[in-house]
Amino acid sequence: LADEVESLFTLHYIFMGFHDRLENEHLNNAGKFRAVKAVPLPFQEMDDDEEIV
Repeated sequence: LADEVESLFTLHYIFMGFHDRLENEHLNNAGKFRAVKAVPLPFQEMDDDEEIV
């Protein structure tokens, strides 16, 4: 029984360490991005009267 409890605590400890590293990376990366109203697309818009060639 003690081995099972110890293994559960170990898994919990590993998971919490992984979560903390992931959260830290997210916090560091989130500050480098900003919200924009429009994203420029890599193609030109067509008018209704233009034909597709």
